[in-house]
Amino acid sequence: MKRKTLAILLTLVMAFGLVAMPLQVQAQETFEPFEAGNHMIWPLESNYVVDFGYGFDLYAETYTFITLMRIQGQEGLPVRVPMDGRVDSIGVDEIWGNYLIIDHGNGWMTRYGQLMESIWATEGYIVRMGQVIGGVGSGTPILGPQLMFQVTYNDIPVDPHNLIVYGIVTFAEVTSEPAAPEPAPQPTPEPTPAPVAPAPITVTPIAAAGLITTENLVSTIPPAPVAGQPLQYTVQAGETLWSIAFNYYGSMSGATVNRIMAANRNIIPASGALTAGMVITLPAQGLRQPVMQAHLADAAGVYLVRAGDTLADIAYHFFGDRTQWRRIREANTPRVGSNNMIIEGQWLIIPR
Repeated sequence: MKRKTLAILLTLVMAFGLVAMPLQVQAQETFEPFEAGNHMIWPLESNYVVDFGYGFDLYAETYTFITLMRIQGQEGLPVRVPMDGRVDSIGVDEIWGNYLIIDHGNGWMTRYGQLMESIWATEGYIVRMGQVIGGVGSGTPILGPQLMFQVTYNDIPVDPHNLIVYGIVTFAEVTSEPAAPEPAPQPTPEPTPAPVAPAPITVTPIAAAGLITTENLVSTIPPAPVAGQPLQYTVQAGETLWSIAFNYYGSMSGATVNRIMAANRNIIPASGALTAGMVITLPAQGLRQPVMQAHLADAAGVYLVRAGDTLADIAYHFFGDRTQWRRIREANTPRVGSNNMIIEGQWLIIPR
């Protein structure tokens, strides 16, 4: 009797599509490895509450670089596979809760956390774009039900926004191809202005008075962009996509980074990694000078923030006195606010 009841329940559950758990790992089935330039879909039809990039970490209660996204959703909301792959591992830990990791090939991996206890796949199972792999769990006391979502390339966290710039962003498009629209007459495009190659400007010569060292101090910076024209920029050692977005546009949002990626799709890899000497084009809209021009007259030079730097550390390096951090903040206001937050790759004016 018990076996018969169990069989009926299993039949009903599978008939209504509530379970996608395989009875065994598929044999001979493969998937097409993910390639740079391909696209993905969002794993959850909902809004994110914590974005990838620099932001305020609710748990550490400080500004830091966040290497994942937290997507808010009702408990039980289906979580879907953003691109084809093979389930690498399933487990539980203190931070991610119930989690699942998918290998998409060529070094690309995705990780999903705070899932319901019942995960609808097994290790080694081939999964397809749009397939449900589980549901949103109860989440955390601070944010409630949510999905923790991370994309990595060769173990380096990647902004998921970068993978949907040219790709599918809705589930409907996964299962149906839209009909090709009738070609509409296209207006004659206006010529696009060529990127402007900046001629560096020189700040006031470094003054020895007040400084104990000039090590790592730079005396030239790129000039202010020409209004309405894109800027051809040579990446400096230590700069990142996010620091360039902040320095030149005042924003590290995914939308700003995506605009830079879109303008350099044949130059910047899908991982977003930059190398010193790489020449990229910065779109004209919203460009600004990377440091406060009004403060350059009193500058001893400029400094490119390194990973782990604080204002106090920089003050000690150049002045031998940590309390001089206030002078550095004042010389870079409002680029450095009252929270004293600075980021790796940010240009700072060092006062005399």
